[in-house]
Amino acid sequence: MNGVISILTIVLLVIQFSVNAQEAKDLGWLTGVWVSTQDDVTFTEEWTLINDSTLSGHSTLESNGVVHFSETLSIEMQIGIMVYVAILPDKTAIFPLEQFEPQSISFLDPSNDFPYRITYTRTDAGLEIILEGSPSSEAPIETLHFIKKP
Repeated sequence: MNGVISILTIVLLVIQFSVNAQEAKDLGWLTGVWVSTQDDVTFTEEWTLINDSTLSGHSTLESNGVVHFSETLSIEMQIGIMVYVAILPDKTAIFPLEQFEPQSISFLDPSNDFPYRITYTRTDAGLEIILEGSPSSEAPIETLHFIKKP
């Protein structure tokens, strides 16, 4: 039984290392200015590759020319783990990497009710961002579809 537990532990460590071995430069598809418009509301995200381990971003929500929400974002390495950092006016939220695939990346913060999980997926039409609430919350899943500005 101890041998099975040891093998399982090694397999889990290898999987975790493989996920964390990714670099920000592998997310080149995320760079640029992305816009999502729904009725009179415009969401904008802008991402810039700073170096192999850091993407810097900014997000705004605007309606009728007035910015109602703004946050500074980054995807970076912290203590060997890729994290998504959102700096808001009243707090900083850090979401560790959950899953990394060539066209999709997700981050999860179990201590945050909403969003609990943030997923970016490259699509044929552009970019899809899914914001999910924690399983214990009644927050709806929000799906935003962005197109890249030329």
